[in-house]
Amino acid sequence: MVAILWSVFQLYTAGMGFFHVMVQRPIHLGFALFVTFLTYPLITRKTANGQPAPGRIDLILALVAVAAIIYMLVDQERIIKRVIFVDSVATADIVAGFLLIILSLEAGRRTLGLTLPIVALCFLAYLFLGPYFPIDALAHSGISLARFIDLQILAPQGLFGIPIGVSTDTVFYFLLFGAFLEESGGGRLFTDVALKLTGRMRGGSAKTSVVASGLMGTISGSAVANVVVDGMFTISMMKRTGFKGDFAAAVEAVSSTGGQIMPPVMGAGAFVMASILGVPYWDIVKAAIIPAVAYYLGLFIMVDRKAKQDGLLAIPASELPKLEISQRVHLILPLAFLVYFISAGSSLMVAATISIAAILPLSFVRASTRMNLPKILASLENGAKQAVSAAIPCAVAGIIIGVVIFTGLGLRLSSYVVSLSGGNIFLAMFLVMVCCIVLGMGMPTTAAYIIAAAVMVPALIELGLVPIAAHMFVFYFACLSMVTPPVALAAYAAAGIAKSDTWTTGWIAFMLAVGGFVVPFAFAQNPALLLQITSIPEFIWLLTTLTIGIFALSAAVIYLGPPRYGWLLRPAFVIAGFLLVDPGIITDIIGFALLAAVLLFNHFVTKRGKALVAEIQS
Repeated sequence: MVAILWSVFQLYTAGMGFFHVMVQRPIHLGFALFVTFLTYPLITRKTANGQPAPGRIDLILALVAVAAIIYMLVDQERIIKRVIFVDSVATADIVAGFLLIILSLEAGRRTLGLTLPIVALCFLAYLFLGPYFPIDALAHSGISLARFIDLQILAPQGLFGIPIGVSTDTVFYFLLFGAFLEESGGGRLFTDVALKLTGRMRGGSAKTSVVASGLMGTISGSAVANVVVDGMFTISMMKRTGFKGDFAAAVEAVSSTGGQIMPPVMGAGAFVMASILGVPYWDIVKAAIIPAVAYYLGLFIMVDRKAKQDGLLAIPASELPKLEISQRVHLILPLAFLVYFISAGSSLMVAATISIAAILPLSFVRASTRMNLPKILASLENGAKQAVSAAIPCAVAGIIIGVVIFTGLGLRLSSYVVSLSGGNIFLAMFLVMVCCIVLGMGMPTTAAYIIAAAVMVPALIELGLVPIAAHMFVFYFACLSMVTPPVALAAYAAAGIAKSDTWTTGWIAFMLAVGGFVVPFAFAQNPALLLQITSIPEFIWLLTTLTIGIFALSAAVIYLGPPRYGWLLRPAFVIAGFLLVDPGIITDIIGFALLAAVLLFNHFVTKRGKALVAEIQS
C-alpha cells in the first residue's frame, strides 16, 4: 500500500509541480526507506501468499525513518532558509540527521549487500580522521559533528544531493513507465519481435536473447532485472536448442548488461550524468547510440560463430512459441512518445509521465493488453519497489559525494592518477577502468558511476578527454562490472537460472563482452563515435574500422580456424582488432593488412585441409 502511495505522490508532483528540493527529496527518501524496511526484512520470513513478512524491528526502523523525515518537514521553513556552515545546528537536527544516515546505510546493506555501505563508512572515516591521514597529499582539516550534519542533511549536497535528486526527478518515472509497459504486455512484445527477427537464423535462440534483452533494455536499464525477466524464457530456450547452460547464461547476462547502455532508457547513472554535465538527457542518448550498437554487434557475431562452431541451427518450428505481435504492436507507441518528447526537449519527468498516461488508453486496443484496476495498482506497486533499487544507492552515494566535495578528494585523487600515469592517457584510462570495475564489484552501477565520476573523471578531463567522453568511459566500465569476475552480479543471476557454475559463467560472460571493453577506449580518444562529429567522412571511416575491429576480436574469442594454428591466428586476430579499434590512420592500415593476411592464411590452410580430407576419402 505504501509503495502505491509513493507512486501516486510522484505522479501528483509531476502534474502539480515539485516542492522545494529540501521537501521533495526527504519525502522521496522517506518512502524509499519505509518500503525497504518492509520489503527487505531483517529476518527472512514469508506470508501465506509468498510476500516478505516484516518483523517488529523492521516496523520500528520504518517508523523511525518516517519520524525523522516528518521532523524535517515540520521545520522545513527554517531548513530551507538557513545558510550552510553559518547558521547554528540544533541538537534535534543532529539526532534526526544521524538517524537518517544510519538508516540509509542499513537500507543499503539490505538491498545491495555490504559493499556500498562499507565504502561509504570508509569515506566517512576519512572525513572525520582527515588530520591524521598518513598520506600528506590526502590529509585535510577534518570536520565537527555539527558541520557534518550541516553538510550531509541540512543542505542539498550530501544525503539530499544530486544523486537522490535524479532519483526523485527522473529515474522514478522511467521505472514506473517500465512497470506499466511490462504489466500491459510490452515486455512480451519485445521477446516476440526478437523471435520473429532471429528465431529462424543459425543459433536463433541465443540471437533472440541478444535482441530481446537489448529491446528490453530500452525501457529497463537494470542488468539483473533484465536477466530475471528475460532469462527465465531465453536461457531455457537456448539450452533446449543445444547451447550449454554456462554459455546460455553468459549470453543472457551480457545481453542484459547492455540494457544499461542502450538508449533511450539507459541505466540510472546516465540520468545522473546528464545532471552532472548540465546537458539535456537527449545529448547522452545520442552519444550512447554507436557504442551500444557496437557492443551488441560484437555479442551477436560471437553468438553466430559459436552456433557455427557447435553446428547449431535455427529454432525448430515445434519449439517456437506462438507469436502475438499483432496483439501487442500498439504498445510500441508509448515508447515512441517517450523518444519524441525527449528529443523535442521536454523534461525527462514530463516525457515519462506523458508516456505512462498514453499506456492506459492504448492498452484498451486489445483485450489481452487491457489495463484494469488490479493491473494499474500492480504497476504502481512494482514501479515503486523497483525504485528502491535506485533511490537507496543514490542516497548512500550522496553521502560519499558530500565527503568528496567537502574534502576536495576528487581533485586530490585526480592529481594522483595523472602523476601515476606519467601523463600517458592510455595508462590513465586503464587505471580508471580498473578502479571502475573494482567499485562495481557488488555495488550497483549507478553508485559505482557516481563515485567514479566524482573521483576519476577529473583526471581524464585534465589529460585531454572531452567531458562527455570521460563520463561515458567511466559509466561503461561501471556497467561492465556486472559481467566481470570475481563479482559479476548479472552473470551470477543468470547462472542461477541456468543452474550452471557461477565462476565458469562469469568468465564466459567476460569474454563475450570483449567488445564492450575496447569500445570505450575508442570513443574516449575520438569523440566522433559519440556523435560529437566534426567530419562525416572521418565518422564513416571510424565506424568502419571499429566494426571490423570488433569482428576481429570476436574471431579471436570464438575461433573457427584450424586448431593446430590457433596459437598463431588467435593472437593475430587480437592484435588486428586492437589496431583497428585504435583511432589512427597508421594503426588502421597495419590492422587491415594484418587481418587480411590472417584471413588469407586461414582460408588457404582450411582449403588445403579439406582437399587432403577429400583425397584420403577417395
